[in-house]
Amino acid sequence: MKAIKEIGWAIKTLVIGLLVTVKYWFKPGSEITVQYPDERLTPAPRFRGILFNDVERCTGCGICKMTCPIECIEVESYGKGKARRPIHYAIKIDQCMFCGLCVESCPEGCLIHTDRYEGSVYDLKDLYYQFVTEEQKKRFMELADKGIPVKEETK
Repeated sequence: MKAIKEIGWAIKTLVIGLLVTVKYWFKPGSEITVQYPDERLTPAPRFRGILFNDVERCTGCGICKMTCPIECIEVESYGKGKARRPIHYAIKIDQCMFCGLCVESCPEGCLIHTDRYEGSVYDLKDLYYQFVTEEQKKRFMELADKGIPVKEETK
């Protein structure tokens, strides 16, 4: 008797599972599968994609570096006070776990998660993202030496 109940339960759960599949046969256009890379889904608005830092607005305070639990952010600043600028800002994307703590802690709002999720590369060195170019570094050092605050310069 117990074996018959178990067989009945197995058949019932099998039918319930198959009904979910059969439901999509009769609804054209409701497919979930996307033919990647020919088609791409648009990520949700709160999606945590690859990080980006707008270094023109960044003050180089290093709060993002301090809040990162795995220390994948490198920040080197030049200048003092409100004229401080980042002269080196890099993120090791291969180590990042996309938790978003750095983004939440950024007081200027210049560090954001993008909607980019394709991060495959052939060389691991390509996952080391540097955001300050040599030209920006020179300009930032000149502005910091003049004592021009970041917010005044970006207006």
